[in-house]
Amino acid sequence: MIKTLKSYKNENTWIKIIDTDNFDYQEYKKFYNFAGYEFLPELYDVEKLDNGLKIVMEFIGGKKPNIKNIDYIIRFITYKIIPSFIEWSLINNYKDVIYYPCDNKIDNMIITSEKKLYLVDIDSLCKTDFNHFDHLLNVIYKKDKKTLDM
Repeated sequence: MIKTLKSYKNENTWIKIIDTDNFDYQEYKKFYNFAGYEFLPELYDVEKLDNGLKIVMEFIGGKKPNIKNIDYIIRFITYKIIPSFIEWSLINNYKDVIYYPCDNKIDNMIITSEKKLYLVDIDSLCKTDFNHFDHLLNVIYKKDKKTLDM
């Protein structure tokens, strides 16, 4: 799991320093040009540091979406975001993996005054197998075990 060491606004950019150099910025830029520009910040620069990477990206002004709008957020993710990643993965002939944001959650989203929803945790994008999603179901089950009727 990638750890954020520092994250801050610098003039009109957002700077994020992460503890790994395992972020494929070339893949990100290609995906951004393909479809990501509709819901991801633009990546301006990546600098290798002794303790990881410094990522410089577009600053997206706005606020975190409210949980009361979760139905609309899920629809946006389902109809816009997920199909874009699936299509990208198919076009690139990835076998048994998908290029996908592995930390896709409300805390990593911003909604702008122009009513655009953005994923802003760009360093979570990676090629992943589908086992990652099985793990998420295990986490949900453990958290809700007391309330599930099984």
